[in-house]
Amino acid sequence: MKILKTAGLLLGGLLLGAAAASWWWWHVMASQMSSKSIDVAFRAAEEAEWAALLRLNETTNVIEQLEKAMRIGVFDLAEWEETAMLDEKSRLARDKC
Repeated sequence: MKILKTAGLLLGGLLLGAAAASWWWWHVMASQMSSKSIDVAFRAAEEAEWAALLRLNETTNVIEQLEKAMRIGVFDLAEWEETAMLDEKSRLARDKC
């Protein structure tokens, strides 16, 4: 009986710990989700850096960074398309751009 009680306490502790860790992880991830304003600010900072590099005649670095940014954007769009399909009207408006 003593072994069963100890095993039950261990299992209960593990379940309680898993629930607490899950709640904590959700809290951390929810606080780190970026808003649209953060994305726009990051994009503006990137474009300011590219403009500064162009003024310094660092065109190869700017081209590499632009290509990397475009690759990331296309990858994000592809991932988003897989997870949440847009309706026809929204998809046509997006593809028009």
